[in-house]
Amino acid sequence: KTNQGKLTTAEGDFYEGTFQETRGTASQADDSFGQQLRGRFLECLPHGVGKHRNTDGDVFDGTFAEGQRSGEGKLVMAGGRTFAGSWVNNMPHGQCVETTEDGDVYEGAFE
Repeated sequence: KTNQGKLTTAEGDFYEGTFQETRGTASQADDSFGQQLRGRFLECLPHGVGKHRNTDGDVFDGTFAEGQRSGEGKLVMAGGRTFAGSWVNNMPHGQCVETTEDGDVYEGAFE
């Protein structure tokens, strides 16, 4: 069974979008700490293409797998540093471009 709706937890977290039985595939979620997630979810974890803003103001726009940055994406940190390219288990991996706060650019392999 599929329903549209909003689930709000006792802690103030919410998931809003489409729910399939007890598994959320919400299109957006905000938590009580101020994090924002937009995109696809699988069992309340980001999964697929999405956007995550954490409480520090860092923004990741790309692909997630079971809650982890995985695949192609770009992280823009609040201080201005960016990482764009491939990700595995939340870390830049493979070909990426890092741009520092000062504008220095490193292109190459990350492991």
